[in-house]
Amino acid sequence: MRLFLAIPIPETIAERVQSICRGLPDVRWVPTEQLHVTLRFLGDEISESRFEEIVEALGSVTSPGFTLRLRGVGRFLHPRAPQVLWLGVEEEPALIELHRRIEHQLRKSGFSAEKRAFEAHVTLARLKGVSDQRVADYLNLHADFEAGSFAVEDFILYSSVLRPGGARHTIEEVFPLTPAFVPGNRSHDS
Repeated sequence: MRLFLAIPIPETIAERVQSICRGLPDVRWVPTEQLHVTLRFLGDEISESRFEEIVEALGSVTSPGFTLRLRGVGRFLHPRAPQVLWLGVEEEPALIELHRRIEHQLRKSGFSAEKRAFEAHVTLARLKGVSDQRVADYLNLHADFEAGSFAVEDFILYSSVLRPGGARHTIEEVFPLTPAFVPGNRSHDS
C-alpha cells in the first residue's frame, strides 16, 4: 500500500481554493476533494502487517484540536521533479506539535526520521514545462489570497493509488484529536 497522513480541507474552504486553480496552461491541478495538508508520507510499499503497526502507533497519538488558516501561494523547486505550486498554512504551534507527536510514535514503531523539514502547505498543482514568467505572474496575482480558517478535529491515514489521470486517495483510518478548550464552553469547565 502507498500511505500518507494528512489533514483534509473542508469542502467550503476547498471550494474557495478552487477559485484560484486556473490560469496556467499545462498544469495538473489537484482535484477539490483531494486538497489536504500532508503530515507525513509513509511509503509506497507498506505491507498489511506494517499497516496494522502504523494504525496501532498512530492510535496512541494524543493532541488537542486546533484551527488552521490558509493563505498565500508559492512554489517548491525540485531539481529532479516537477515544480509544486502550493497554498500556505499560517504557522500554528499546535500543528507543529501534532507533527512532532506523530513522528515520535512512528520512530518508536521503527520508521526512520523524516529527511525533509516539515513545511505545512496544501499542494495546488504540479507544474512541468510552464515558463517561469507565467508562474511568477500567477504568484503575484494570488499573493494575497486567503482561503480562510477551519477547525482541525482529526488527522487521516490515506492510501493512494497512482494512475495516469492522477492519484486516487482512500481513507483508511481516522484519528480524532481531543476537543480544543473553548473558554466559556461548559462541557470543558470543571
